[in-house]
Amino acid sequence: MEQTKLIVEILFYIISSIAFIITVFTYTNSIKIKKAEWLSSLSEKFYQNNHYKDIRRILDYPEKNPDFDKLKLAINRVINNEYILDSKEISLLEEFVNFLNFFELMGTLEQLGQLKYNEIRLMFDYYLQLLKSMDNVESFLKHEGFKFTLSLTNRKI
Repeated sequence: MEQTKLIVEILFYIISSIAFIITVFTYTNSIKIKKAEWLSSLSEKFYQNNHYKDIRRILDYPEKNPDFDKLKLAINRVINNEYILDSKEISLLEEFVNFLNFFELMGTLEQLGQLKYNEIRLMFDYYLQLLKSMDNVESFLKHEGFKFTLSLTNRKI
């Protein structure tokens, strides 16, 4: 009787341990899947939706787009606290700020531990490097309080 009780207890602990390991594995897998879906959604919003399409085109092809020079001029005016902008410059600046807000969200999510820098870099490194290479963007980010975007653009790979 005593031996049967011991065997039952051992089996209980073995089965409980296996169930616990399976639960942890399932939970970890579920988190990875949710994160992948979330990253896919962010990527889709950035690359496939039209929300950032115009500003990406301007930044991607500056030599072919006269709006790039207007954007640079608007950025310089803001940095120098010269807020006399024409309607086109205001529109470009609004698009650019919306674009930067996307990266501010990425940086915020990283700070909260929801995203890792490598995940952000894998999907958006081209634009982070592009922002880093643009004249006066770092000053603009500081001036306008984009601290998380600034952190992402200044990070070493």
